Amino acid sequence: MGPWSIGLVRNATGNFKLALVTIAAFLVVATIIALVMRVRPPEDETPNAGERGTAHSL
Repeated sequence: MGPWSIGLVRNATGNFKLALVTIAAFLVVATIIALVMRVRPPEDETPNAGERGTAHSL
């Protein structure tokens, strides 16, 4: 994806620096998306203090 998009922007604008800035902008957007879509760990599934005796015994 990187070399292809750099070539596309460079051919369209004639500017290599703008092509690199475009790649950097996509990386920033990808970072923001990754931070927003953070996976939260599941809630703790241990029984409450009032629910003793529900644990399985061997």
